[in-house]
Amino acid sequence: MVLTEIEKKEIAEFSKLKEDDKMRKLISLCNNNEVNLVDFRLFQYAVLFDSSKSVKFSALKRIHLFKQCPELEPMLRSLNADPSSKPLEPYFSMALLRTGSITEEAFKQRIESFDAK
Repeated sequence: MVLTEIEKKEIAEFSKLKEDDKMRKLISLCNNNEVNLVDFRLFQYAVLFDSSKSVKFSALKRIHLFKQCPELEPMLRSLNADPSSKPLEPYFSMALLRTGSITEEAFKQRIESFDAK
C-alpha cells in the first residue's frame, strides 16, 4: 500500500486516538455521504492494523461504503484467504455480503459455521 503524505498524516493522527475516539472518527466519516480515498485508507488501516477489535469491527461494519474503491476487493480477498481473519467474524462476513463478494446463501453458511464453533 503506497500512501500519500496526506494519508500518512491522517493515519498517524488516527493511530494516536483512544479507542472510543477512533470509532467515533470512523462513524463520522460515513455521515457525510461522501467517501474518498483518504477516508478509505483510515478504514483499511483500522481493519488491517489497529490493535482494537472494536475499532476493527467498527471499520468492517462500514467498509462497504467504499465499494467503488479499487483497493477494497483485493483487501477483502486477501483477508478471506487468511485464516487469522477468523476473529473478525461475523463483521467480516457482513462486509463481504454488503460488498457483493459473497451471496446471501454463502453468508448464511459462513455464519452457521461460525456459530457452530
